[in-house]
Amino acid sequence: MTEEDFRIDVLGSPKSPWNQSAARVFTRFFIDENDFPPTLEVHTAIRNAVTAHIETIIRRYKQSHKSQPERLLYRSMDRRQSRKYKLFYRRRRVAYAFEPLRRQIPMLEYLGVDGMSSDDSEREDRPDHPFQYSIRPPRWRATRVEPWLRMFDSIHNILRRKSAGTHPGAFPRIRTATNRKSANTKFVAGLPANAYDPQWMNEDVLRKYDIHAVSNYDFVHDEDVILYAVNNLHSFPLLTHLCQVGHTPIVSVFRPYTVRTYRRQRLEDRDTPVACF
Repeated sequence: MTEEDFRIDVLGSPKSPWNQSAARVFTRFFIDENDFPPTLEVHTAIRNAVTAHIETIIRRYKQSHKSQPERLLYRSMDRRQSRKYKLFYRRRRVAYAFEPLRRQIPMLEYLGVDGMSSDDSEREDRPDHPFQYSIRPPRWRATRVEPWLRMFDSIHNILRRKSAGTHPGAFPRIRTATNRKSANTKFVAGLPANAYDPQWMNEDVLRKYDIHAVSNYDFVHDEDVILYAVNNLHSFPLLTHLCQVGHTPIVSVFRPYTVRTYRRQRLEDRDTPVACF
């Protein structure tokens, strides 16, 4: 393929021989046209971006040629995935912004977007006017990970309230916990063994060879984080209101546990969090 007959095969896969050739041609053209240095790093970065864009073009083309029910289904799936991305990067941002959370950043990034829960709207047909979102954790993820993740949400809401003063902006979306799990079968490999649900692991004797689990991780936050959240529940009583925080961790049941009780439960390695933030 040359620049003169450059075409994208929208009926093929993004990594088909034709589309790979198209990505190579466009990458060379883009580097030459913009006088970028012809290094391996530059070439790889542009090539990956072009391949991702070709994938987007193919997906949109195929969606535009589907029936109305199929298009609605795909839009719903896209919105769901978009919410997972936003949830992950919001938690990542607050971990970088709040120093006591920073030691948890590597594990949060190992989980990645696919390690986040899905937020299912009761009104996917009306994305501009949803009532609330039901939290559906991945089937493969252990229950101990959920309260660990929700602490990021709690700290986010506290910092948001503090920085905004009396003008916190628009209400965040309401996220309510449920017993339902996500139907997505995709899982994240290479996590600590205790990040995986034991029942899910036992469903397939060969699954352990797919996940490549590593040593256990202590999914518990430092005392500074716990105390910060506890103290701010008194400073900002609105944080106990579901419509103000948009999620259930801080609103459900806060028990007045002391740090001493917290330490004891941490040693016992219970799945139930000390405080459901």
